[in-house]
Amino acid sequence: MLHDLPGVGAPQAPGGRFPDAARATLTAEGLRAPGEDLPGSITYRRHRVGGTFVRRKEVPFVGALAVTGTRLVVWAAGSKHVDVPFAHPLRPTLDIAVEQPDRLGITYRAGAFHPSRSGRVHLRFATPAAGELAAALGIRH
Repeated sequence: MLHDLPGVGAPQAPGGRFPDAARATLTAEGLRAPGEDLPGSITYRRHRVGGTFVRRKEVPFVGALAVTGTRLVVWAAGSKHVDVPFAHPLRPTLDIAVEQPDRLGITYRAGAFHPSRSGRVHLRFATPAAGELAAALGIRH
């Protein structure tokens, strides 16, 4: 589900930061738990985009995620992966967990957020704020 933040092909801020306009929108929504310039990895499993199929591929990235009063936004590897309001039916389809004290994992079915894709996507963010981000999302760890 995409909202008013720029998506793929939109001007990106350097590294894993939100562009200024996106940050302003997130702040106006009540930014509770920001995370920018977060190193991590993205793992694609049985992932299909167009005619390309990948059984398993892991790629390092620097990304950003934010929890506002109304939604979760996740950017990784230069594109928006998740932008979903808490009350939306897709929110419960996200598997979010503190995998280690300093690592937050988010797994989703690619087709749920991008109808032209299939497979599973697993994002791992390295951040000392993993517990804070999980708590802001109502996740116990």
